Amino acid sequence: METVKETKREKNTQLAMPIKNGKTDVVYGLKRKIDKRITYAGIIPYWRSFFFVAALMSSITNALIISYVLYRYYTVLPADIPLFYNQASQNWQNLGKSTLIALPIILIVFAIITSIYSAKIFHFDRRLVLMLNISIIIANILLAIGLAQILSFILIY
Repeated sequence: METVKETKREKNTQLAMPIKNGKTDVVYGLKRKIDKRITYAGIIPYWRSFFFVAALMSSITNALIISYVLYRYYTVLPADIPLFYNQASQNWQNLGKSTLIALPIILIVFAIITSIYSAKIFHFDRRLVLMLNISIIIANILLAIGLAQILSFILIY
């Protein structure tokens, strides 16, 4: 009986054959690992979008520029700054210069909130996220132009 068991074991064993490993196998293995991680992270296609990166960077750049200008010219600015125009009374509504300090913080918080919501929306409606990012870019450009004109007008006169 023992010989029958031994022969069955011998029949079930497989011969080990060496597998050739090329120099490129390491590169392809690393590439496969990266591709798997990219597919697991559903947000990665969103970060690859040019408009998302441009919107986020324009918001951060805008906040940094406003922070620098406020830091540099805070003592030169008047106590009241005309920031909002009221069409009904046809005059400017003044804001205290201490409230301008909150403007970069509000921009950063707005950028973070829109990034989070855009990432959630991205999976089912990419065109909406594209339009949101384009509108954020345009709003940041207009905000930078408007603040540059208002502050240059105040600082010159």
